Amino acid sequence: MVQDGITGGCDADYVEVVDGKYIDGESEGKMCGFGTPDDISSTGRNMMVLFRSGPIRSSFMGFKATFTALHDPTTKTKAVNSSELCYPDNVHNFDLRLTGSEGILESPLTYYPPGLLCEWLITVPEGQRVELIFERFQLDPGCRDHVEVGDGMSLSGTSLGKYCGTTIPENVRSSHRNRYMWVQFYSATDYAGRKPHRGFKATFKAVSSSGC
Repeated sequence: MVQDGITGGCDADYVEVVDGKYIDGESEGKMCGFGTPDDISSTGRNMMVLFRSGPIRSSFMGFKATFTALHDPTTKTKAVNSSELCYPDNVHNFDLRLTGSEGILESPLTYYPPGLLCEWLITVPEGQRVELIFERFQLDPGCRDHVEVGDGMSLSGTSLGKYCGTTIPENVRSSHRNRYMWVQFYSATDYAGRKPHRGFKATFKAVSSSGC
């Protein structure tokens, strides 16, 4: 049981569940009051649970929850794994592999650091191609930092676009019958006047190779 907020809107005590391993991930909602919430499943192998109690003293019992690892072969393959995460000092940053029908890639932490280079190779099932959808995009407006997307299995493949600034790019698709896409994120080394930026978050999914 979690105390309902004074305004009835979970402003005092609440439990919040966030999808992923970072606090700025997608929130699954704040829960308060006396009802038992529905079960919540993550999209990958990480989930964050936040518990907040307000300044008003009370004698509520709080909450208890259990978690279970699930493997559902009827769902699409999720491509979220620790070796696919871009973060400082990760030895895998130049070889981040995402394989499946859908998945997530993003820059690290709340604000990305300078001097970071991360490269992903996305592979979807045979006979399909990749669609990349940007959900968050906040990079240096002077384009010192950028995200580049391309066709094929390596950076020598055709570039499909280089993006910077704060405008969310249009969706990007690999070429017809190409089930591979590479993505590179680059942040320049420190420079005078540098300001913190939240970086980007994107999802990918497998789409029909015959689609427009």
